[in-house]
Amino acid sequence: MRCGVGKQLGYVGIVIALVLVPFFTCQATPINGVYGESQEYDAGWLNPEVPQNFQRGDLLYLTIGGTAKYIVVQLLPEGETFGTPAGVLPGTTPRVNNAFKTYVPSNRIVRIRIDSQHRKIVQIVVHGGQHPFAFPLGKHNGPATLLNAERIP
Repeated sequence: MRCGVGKQLGYVGIVIALVLVPFFTCQATPINGVYGESQEYDAGWLNPEVPQNFQRGDLLYLTIGGTAKYIVVQLLPEGETFGTPAGVLPGTTPRVNNAFKTYVPSNRIVRIRIDSQHRKIVQIVVHGGQHPFAFPLGKHNGPATLLNAERIP
């Protein structure tokens, strides 16, 4: 059986569309709000304009300022107070003893995959320093600030 060139090109076009369309339609959306930082806590945060709801599988891209090599990430829910460990996320650094430690790469953009539902989040916090909430990040770990936050649902 002979198959025309046009038909073959049609199949190739469909395959390319199925592969590339999802790739290019997943764009990160900035989370708007007010940024702040605390030298006392070696931390930076974003207070979103509206409380955020995160679902399992959402991606969060955080641009980190400061000199921290490791951070602890916290999604503080409505009703909780800054300075408490409520909403601390599991770390993304593989093969470390500290389950809450997240490595900050040289481009300073940390990618967090949300592993469970988090509702009514009123503050996204990144903690640097030596031991936020008694989680050891290293004797020479510097402070962290949050410069930008984006999400892909």
